[in-house]
Amino acid sequence: MTRDIRILNTGALLELSRRLRSVNEESVRASMHRRIRRAAEPLRNDLQRTVRNLPIQSQGGRARGGPSPTNRPLRATIAAAIRLSVRTTGNPGARIWIDRAALPPDLRGMPGLRG
Repeated sequence: MTRDIRILNTGALLELSRRLRSVNEESVRASMHRRIRRAAEPLRNDLQRTVRNLPIQSQGGRARGGPSPTNRPLRATIAAAIRLSVRTTGNPGARIWIDRAALPPDLRGMPGLRG
């Protein structure tokens, strides 16, 4: 059952708060969590796609290090470490971040480097 709710004064806000506490809080929290995640997933997916398609080129100058010591795809490795976390308490919202623990040890410092 869905109803329109209008908050016109402090009393109405307190009444709404009381009614929300009487509802199964876990289902409300889970629904909010799911909706925030669904809203943020396209942004995370777009960021991963952008990282996978970045044109990585040398800055010129002297050659450094020679050929890559690994065969791992750098952009795909970084894109796979992009995570989405959702918080429904306190300051609710979503955060998209690079999980350094998901990167190989030799790349863990890379997200903080600037060109």
